[in-house]
Amino acid sequence: MLLVEKALYKRWGLELEGMVRAIEISVDFTPKQPSPDDRTRLLTVLQRHHYPPEGMLVRDREKPRFISEADGRRPQYLFPKARRKDDAEHLAVTIESDREPLGDATYYVGQVGGRVMIRLMDKVIDKQNKDAGKCETLSEGERRVRIEATLETDELREELGIRFIRDMRSFRFEGLRSRCFNFVLPTFKRERPSIMGEVDEFLERNRRKKFLKVGMIGLRQMDKALDVRRAKHRPSMIKQLRLRGIDVQAKSRRAQGPARSYVAFDELNDAVEVGLRNLREREVRKVESLGL
Repeated sequence: MLLVEKALYKRWGLELEGMVRAIEISVDFTPKQPSPDDRTRLLTVLQRHHYPPEGMLVRDREKPRFISEADGRRPQYLFPKARRKDDAEHLAVTIESDREPLGDATYYVGQVGGRVMIRLMDKVIDKQNKDAGKCETLSEGERRVRIEATLETDELREELGIRFIRDMRSFRFEGLRSRCFNFVLPTFKRERPSIMGEVDEFLERNRRKKFLKVGMIGLRQMDKALDVRRAKHRPSMIKQLRLRGIDVQAKSRRAQGPARSYVAFDELNDAVEVGLRNLREREVRKVESLGL
């Protein structure tokens, strides 16, 4: 972009510096041995462990969804839309109505044309020209799994401070890791015998099913809804148990952060950070070699 801007300025002059409207940044993953099955497993891992900020999933069109040839390329949302507030809580803690992403589908988080949109895909074609109906089909060895973030104007200006092309010189792509390319691991309780043991075991079993079907985004919604239910019913349960002579310890009032009890998926996050750092260093070398 800097080279194009320099050429335009030299040829015609510019009244205003070139401005950045949007950028698209991607990180690719390839299995050790090229294989469709291994790419599907890799894509599934990325989908299940991806953990975008909740603020990215507020509007209906921002919610996670997938598109596949099998569904006629119609967006299929992972979570059904609740008609009432009570329905939302019920749907969050159950699994039956959730849709599991297909292994060969392209997975989306964020609104198309919105501030941030993230795609996860099995990349089997390249240099696609939709208008001309042309593309390059990649060989098995060239195919890879990709996570791609598109950041539009408002996000660039308000969150990243990028307005002009020259601002990209000092931009650290690694800074996007925690916002767009964040992956976490779920945690599950190892239950001990207790008065509530069977109930807790049932809930933990459903938490595992939720994660395996729709990933960390679904598990986060489920845990928040369960917290609301516990807070609503816990006082009356404690009262009844104490009337029966059963001592119940008070629940800790220590607040949980946005990551709750989940832990960072360090191996995956480190791989992403290395990829983003390599991208920055490559761009710096290119700029320096062009004398810009």
